[in-house]
Amino acid sequence: MLTLITADMDGTLLSPEQKLSDRFVALLDEIVKRRIDFVVASGRQYQNLIAHFPAHRDKIFIISENGACVFFQSQCLYHVAIKDDVLSELYRAADTFCDALTIISGPKTAYIKKTHRPAQLAYLAELVKYYAHIVVVDQYAQIPDPVTKYTVCHYGGVEKNICPNLEPFVTRTNISVSGKIFVDITSPEASKGSALSFIQSLRGHRPDTTIAFGDFLNDIELLQQARYSFAMENAHPTLFSHA
Repeated sequence: MLTLITADMDGTLLSPEQKLSDRFVALLDEIVKRRIDFVVASGRQYQNLIAHFPAHRDKIFIISENGACVFFQSQCLYHVAIKDDVLSELYRAADTFCDALTIISGPKTAYIKKTHRPAQLAYLAELVKYYAHIVVVDQYAQIPDPVTKYTVCHYGGVEKNICPNLEPFVTRTNISVSGKIFVDITSPEASKGSALSFIQSLRGHRPDTTIAFGDFLNDIELLQQARYSFAMENAHPTLFSHA
């Protein structure tokens, strides 16, 4: 018997216009009515995600920040922070990404370092699609929250332009390419799959009663945590072998 459904947002649930279809909203009504748990799993910020579900905000689980946080009924049930020593190195690396923008995320707030570089300022319009609450700081040391995710945005493509520079962090973090222009770094204990496992344990679900949908590389662990897993038609080619 199916007891849990989970799905990614961008490229899976959302249209190119960043909207949920009326058909899906009606389907979600039926899912909730049947007391099947629904879990949104995304690299986006919690406030951005929940704003898409005004009629269901207290009825669904939210996995945000690529699995670093889990929310239910506005409460953060689970978060995994990046270790301070690794974070210090990542901050130094951020200062070398002159033609990219680095976003530092806590459970509910995103932070960017003040910049006057035109190449970095060009990214700000892109950020409002994914972050509802952004604070500008002079220095990374001013960030008061536990850091759950470190994101680099590069319009030229992160797999070519950023990922090679992240090699020193491969064994100490979880690096996920979450889109053509985004790469996310979290604690090695954080992933959409581990967050889903937390919810499954919390609610008494099993992988063999779970169905998952995704479209990009950061969905691999999510699909692996469900017996029934599906890659979208537009998915990254690598994902099909995991569905």
